[in-house]
Amino acid sequence: MKLDLPNLNSEDLPIDVIQAVLLTKSAVNLTDEQNFAVASTMLAYFQVMQPNYWNFLRRLGRPMAYLAGTVKAWAEQSGLDPKALSSSISKAGTAPRWTTTGSKHMEPYTGR
Repeated sequence: MKLDLPNLNSEDLPIDVIQAVLLTKSAVNLTDEQNFAVASTMLAYFQVMQPNYWNFLRRLGRPMAYLAGTVKAWAEQSGLDPKALSSSISKAGTAPRWTTTGSKHMEPYTGR
């Protein structure tokens, strides 16, 4: 099955998906907890955003192995470097929090 996945710096991707893919790319061995977190995040993403792939996974004999391979390939082909991102984020200081307002636009969180 051909799968056209967005670039990881796409604004259309949920942050949880980006975190899961970067975790997959940056860790040599994931703990069981990390594996479950990545798998559940990716299953939720594919179920909602990629229903054709989700249905394809459901018909496979070993869907988790295929899902893991897909996420690993996505991470490797992303071009993002988790180490570069973590060092630039740690130097950034405290960033403002953002919230959605019912539309797809993000606005600064005002605490109200």
